[in-house]
Amino acid sequence: MRIIQLIDSLEIGGGERMAVNIANYFSKSGVPHRLVVSRNRGPLIDLIQDQENVDQLYKRSFLDLKAFFNLIQIIRKFQPTHLHAHDSSIFWAAIAGLFFPKMKVIWHAHYGGLAGKDSRFGKFLPLVKNKIHGLIAVNPELISWSNFSLPNLKARKFIENFPSIPSFSKSKSKEPKIICLANLKPPKNHKLLIRSFAKFGKRFPDYHLELIGSLQNLSYLEDLKQEISLLQIDQKVTFLGEQVNISPFLESAEFAVLASDVEGLPVSILELGLAEIPIVCSNVGYCGELLEYGDLGYLFPPGEEEKLVQCMEEVVLNKEEAKTKASYFRKKVQSQYGDEQFGKKYQTFIQELN
Repeated sequence: MRIIQLIDSLEIGGGERMAVNIANYFSKSGVPHRLVVSRNRGPLIDLIQDQENVDQLYKRSFLDLKAFFNLIQIIRKFQPTHLHAHDSSIFWAAIAGLFFPKMKVIWHAHYGGLAGKDSRFGKFLPLVKNKIHGLIAVNPELISWSNFSLPNLKARKFIENFPSIPSFSKSKSKEPKIICLANLKPPKNHKLLIRSFAKFGKRFPDYHLELIGSLQNLSYLEDLKQEISLLQIDQKVTFLGEQVNISPFLESAEFAVLASDVEGLPVSILELGLAEIPIVCSNVGYCGELLEYGDLGYLFPPGEEEKLVQCMEEVVLNKEEAKTKASYFRKKVQSQYGDEQFGKKYQTFIQELN
C-alpha cells in the first residue's frame, strides 16, 4: 500500500484536518505516503509531522495544465497504489487515473450536503463517476447516496473521522464563554446561533460568544456583523478567525454550539469531545448518532431558533448533567474514534478495493 492524498488546500476545515490526521497516521504506521496540496498550503501545514512528504501544485484554476502535469510527475515518481482524493479534488484525481490504469482512485467524501438537495458536485460528477474505484464516506447517509449516484464502485465504506488535539487541563475564565468551531460560511448557519445567543443572553447576560473559523467569506461576515449590531450584542460576540492551536479556547469554554444546516461527521465535535466540553448541536448528518440522540449532548432540529435557545439554557441550568454527558462522550470518542480504529477500517477498505 502506497498512498498519495490529494487535497485542495491546508486551510482550516474539517476535510483538511482529516487529511493532516491521516498523513500523520500513515507516518506513525510506516505507510509510504505523500500529501499533495493543489492550491495553498495554509496554516494546517504546521500540524504535519513529516513535512518532507508534502508537495504543492500551485494550482490557479481547474484548467491549470502546468499544475496538473506536476501532479502527473509526482504520481509517476512515487508510484502509488492508491490516489486518495478529498472532496472536490476527486475531479483531478479521476482524470489523473486515466494516465495510471493500475492505480485505484479513492474519493473521501466529507460534505454531508451531497446526500440532500445540494448539487455542489452534481453537475460534474457524472463526468468522472466511472473513473472512481472506491468511496470513503463520513456518515451512512453518504453511503446511501452513493448507492444511487455511484453504482459502479468496487468498494464503499463508512469510516468515521478521528480527532487530534494536544492534551490540556481545563481553566476557568472570568467571563463564561461559549465557543463555535466552524468556518464562517452559510451552511454553518452562524446567523441562527447569533440570534439564539441574543435571546439566551437576556436571561444569562454574563456569557460571551467566541466564533472560531475562517473569515474569508466577506459578504457572509458582513451580514453577521450587521445582525450582531442590530441585536446590540457587539460587546458579547468575538470573531477569532482561523486558529491552528485551538487548545487555549477549549480550556476556557463552558460549552460549545454548532448550528449547521448541513454536516457530514464534524471533526470539531470529536475535538470538543476529547476536550470534555458540553455540546449543543443541530441534528444533521452524523451528529445525532455521535451524541446518541441527546444522551451525550444536546440536540435541536436544524434551523429551529427556539429549540436552540432552550438547549443552551438547559446546559447552564443543569451544569452537572452537562458535565456528565460530556464525560461520557469523551470516553466514546477515545474508544471509538481514534486513529487505530480508522486504520483498521482503512485496511479492510483497501482489501475490498483490490
